[in-house]
Amino acid sequence: MIVGAVLFFGGMIVFMAVTFGSGGWSKSRQFRVIGEVMGGKHGRTRKHAATGALVALGVSVVTLFAGVAMKDRARADRCRAHCRAAGYDSGTIGPSKARRPGNEKAAAFVACTCAAAGKPPLELSADTLEAP
Repeated sequence: MIVGAVLFFGGMIVFMAVTFGSGGWSKSRQFRVIGEVMGGKHGRTRKHAATGALVALGVSVVTLFAGVAMKDRARADRCRAHCRAAGYDSGTIGPSKARRPGNEKAAAFVACTCAAAGKPPLELSADTLEAP
């Protein structure tokens, strides 16, 4: 995820530097200036820098989402392993049955819910695997 964050912020800084350095300080001119830069009117170097920055932004989004997905998968695997060790058949990640004070529509926390036939469900915090 650090690589994704570096690519995102680096790409944004380069893209903003090219846009502002080509006369795009005014909000009303920014899209025109971006069009000119991408069309090559401000030179090949700026066009390539802007294109590289946009590619970096695209790669950063994919990298950041992949990092989040990996963390979510690891949390789900820990939940399942903990539930099986506690004698339950399955463990799933989802919203808790408890509601947030002041907002009855929102779950109080992200839960690891253990379930087994003939046992009451066990609801733990998905992050700490402890009772909230």
